[in-house]
Amino acid sequence: MRLSKIENHGSRGAICEAYIATKKNLTNTGVAHPQIECPSFSKKRIPDGIFHVDAQGKLVIYDVKPGYVNGQIDVEQLEDYAKMIEILSTEGLNRTKLINKLKEKGINMDGFSGEVEVQYIVMPGKTNQVNDAVTAIEKKVKNQKTIDPNFREKIIVEKMK
Repeated sequence: MRLSKIENHGSRGAICEAYIATKKNLTNTGVAHPQIECPSFSKKRIPDGIFHVDAQGKLVIYDVKPGYVNGQIDVEQLEDYAKMIEILSTEGLNRTKLINKLKEKGINMDGFSGEVEVQYIVMPGKTNQVNDAVTAIEKKVKNQKTIDPNFREKIIVEKMK
């Protein structure tokens, strides 16, 4: 069945996340959808991503976007990801608290180096406008004034091949 035939956006998202977890070999190491409370977040978040610490100690947050027309993403979520990158990249009490919260949610932070990256992975969905969606999301990341320019480069947008 083609993803474009699935009407329910949540179902498309779940299928795409399972595909990415399998393709990137995260089925036994990544944690999906941990509910995270962080003092600087705009609200309590359940990021629709997969959290994984790679072999180099980098925390990678995969956020799968299936068929988002014109790159429509939650800008507050984007800002919260940037805040998470900033907090985890900076030594201090807030970093320690957030690491402990991630551990409480089942994310193995052993070997975490302080390096963080968010990868928006855009997949075809109902509209199949993947290239347009990638371009629009990249533009939002680049132009979002509330995101520190030092952390923008840690938010990657890619098209799933």
